[in-house]
Amino acid sequence: MVSQTLTYRATPGRFDELYDEGGGIRPAWKPVFGDVERQGEHGLAERRRLIGQLLAAEGAGHAVQDGETEPNMLPSHPWMVDPLPYMLEAVEWRALAAGVDQRVRMFEAMLGDVYGSRNLLRRGVVPTEVVYGTPRYRWPLVAASAHGVTSLGMPMTRVALYACDLARLADGTWRVVADYTDTPQGIGYAMINRSVIARVLGGELARSGAATQSGFLGAMRASFSALAAPERPTMRTVLVTPGIDDGAYVEQSYLATLLGFNLVENSDVVVRNNRAWLRTFGGLEAADTLVRWSADRAADPVAGDAKGRGGVPGLARAHLHGSVGLANALGNGIAEEAALREFHPAICSELLGEQLQLHSLAADASTDSVKLASTPISFASGLRTGTIVLRLFATQAEGKVTVMTSGIARVLRPGDSLMKPSALLAKDVWVVGDVGRAAITTTKRQRLAQVDLLASLPTRSADALYWLGRHAERAELLARSHRVVASREPTLRSFPADASDLTAHAFVGLLRRARTEMPAAPTDAAGSTADLIADELARAAAAIDDRLSNLSAEAATVREFMSGTTGRVLIRLRNYLSERAETGTVTDDDLDELLVDLAALSGMAMESTVRGPSWRFLDLGRRLERSFGVLDSIEAAVVPVVPNVAESMLAEAVLATHDSLVAYRRRYRSDVEIDAVVALLVSDDSNPRALQFQLDRMSEHLASLGWSDGTELIDRVARAIFDWSDVTIDRVTRRRASLERLVADARAALVELGTGIQVRWFSDPIAPQPLARLQALGNDSSSSVVRN
Repeated sequence: MVSQTLTYRATPGRFDELYDEGGGIRPAWKPVFGDVERQGEHGLAERRRLIGQLLAAEGAGHAVQDGETEPNMLPSHPWMVDPLPYMLEAVEWRALAAGVDQRVRMFEAMLGDVYGSRNLLRRGVVPTEVVYGTPRYRWPLVAASAHGVTSLGMPMTRVALYACDLARLADGTWRVVADYTDTPQGIGYAMINRSVIARVLGGELARSGAATQSGFLGAMRASFSALAAPERPTMRTVLVTPGIDDGAYVEQSYLATLLGFNLVENSDVVVRNNRAWLRTFGGLEAADTLVRWSADRAADPVAGDAKGRGGVPGLARAHLHGSVGLANALGNGIAEEAALREFHPAICSELLGEQLQLHSLAADASTDSVKLASTPISFASGLRTGTIVLRLFATQAEGKVTVMTSGIARVLRPGDSLMKPSALLAKDVWVVGDVGRAAITTTKRQRLAQVDLLASLPTRSADALYWLGRHAERAELLARSHRVVASREPTLRSFPADASDLTAHAFVGLLRRARTEMPAAPTDAAGSTADLIADELARAAAAIDDRLSNLSAEAATVREFMSGTTGRVLIRLRNYLSERAETGTVTDDDLDELLVDLAALSGMAMESTVRGPSWRFLDLGRRLERSFGVLDSIEAAVVPVVPNVAESMLAEAVLATHDSLVAYRRRYRSDVEIDAVVALLVSDDSNPRALQFQLDRMSEHLASLGWSDGTELIDRVARAIFDWSDVTIDRVTRRRASLERLVADARAALVELGTGIQVRWFSDPIAPQPLARLQALGNDSSSSVVRN
């Protein structure tokens, strides 16, 4: 019986997942529920906390998608995974899997018919108005051939991926809630769930003997490869996402990482001569299979009703021609129509010669109108009865269907539509027992030639990685500047008034240049020194938030290029933003932790990224922004002359801002002198923080990327450094004129370099940025207008 620490009672008169009719625990639940009894409510709460942390580390900040006809168009919400999984006996799963297999075959045949010979309509099996009366029927996609083959004579697979929602009624029978044949969502979420649950409940998972999900990834790869034209041994598959704002972006990115495919947006793909091509930094590269996550109406504006820049023009024609495989086929959305449900038995009989195994509920079914079986749910308030909708997944290749031996169980609230669970709570699904041959992939896998795609990088991804590097570097400069100035501000109070004011102005300039703003003249400063610096520190803290927000946004679009550890560092950076939003303040400890996390991010980029174009663009962005940062600090705090009493402190602050103070002391072992400081930060090619070091690395990157004009610009900066002679002071302006010229000349060449990178690789071919606008942006150029 249930221990005193847990309270769970079955709902009378309804099938209960945990208890059988005699009040005993069902065999499938015994391993995991026995452990739950031992752990009690406290154990469940602790597991819930760990699961939340792990989900955050995976970047899973979106809800399992709810939806009717267009699940990808719905907003996303935070979600949670119940530490108590949903247990399903293998014998029951086999029956459901057989029904899912049948539905995949039925919809494959039905779609081939309604877009081909249309015998279902001619024979009256389905009323004409049901098909022709829905906007999801795509007239431009009606194939010229009635035999289900492309113009190249290839068989057309329309349902490569499939999902369906099922609900168990109070009498224990199963009914279909919805079918997803257009853009089936949830496969990635099911795998995220299992990954997280396996780390929290690894022992229970092993003891229960639950089936694994691992074979489903291989089955998906086989399905996608089978869609490509057979004469292409170097077949390439890409996943096409509507973008980071899509509710299912997290799972799309996760699947791209697991499958090793590029995740691209519609604008990254172009159709030429009936073939799909991927825009990369090196030019157009062939894409043989596209896995689309945009609803069919938004996938091709020519064949659908996408507006503006949505979709890939010409995609439908290329697919019907057979020169590009598509998962799933355009026009599949009609199979999801509720009006067709009552005709499913007749369609199945007509096309397959079989009796339909899984029947559908009414489209408007809800927890108020349908009595469902009860299931144990671990809520924050304790273990309670609840109801769920079960989503199962399948993939098809060459007529063979593979059903995932897992799924997602989504918790319903009272009054919920069964198609739209609102509890934002999911359960991992464990299939226990002998699943048999039904779970084994029998698809003949293609032996494809191994292709090294290291040099293949979508333009959008290169763009995001470049800006990720720039935002990370500028965030670090801002954090260090804030930390350095805040720690030295109290010392200013002991200086004479004139020295204090001039030094305070230099510190303010250091903070403003870190924000890429020009420092004001000393006469423009108003208020006390303490107030002035406090105001600038607050602005710097806000600028850090902005850079971290931009960094997170860019990183989210290139998740597939990053390791799991890197993802956890990014989560910590997002947590910093969340805490700042709650407290509205930033402490020295906060900044110290932030700098450690930014250093970790930099270290992961250096040590866990293959040295291909993706790494080069990431590092190129870092090096360019670090170069600007060195020039900014020198211009703000070294070019102006301050009284002797403050010069040493200010020079040390500049060194500390660029993490070179220890290097200076170990190298020179003397009092801080301006000429030595400038030499260490500008021309010392052994100092990783020096301008010359950045130029050497950028020159290597640009040479590898094959841009000779860029290396010439690097040479211009190097000449400016070489021509610099001394730190003498102009007696009239009280500024170091030679050093000021160095900064101006070097910055001009670097601004031109940043503009050139943007124009050469990242300019949008549909809506290019005006060159004059880019040039006007200064050294933060491209950042605040183009990317923010």
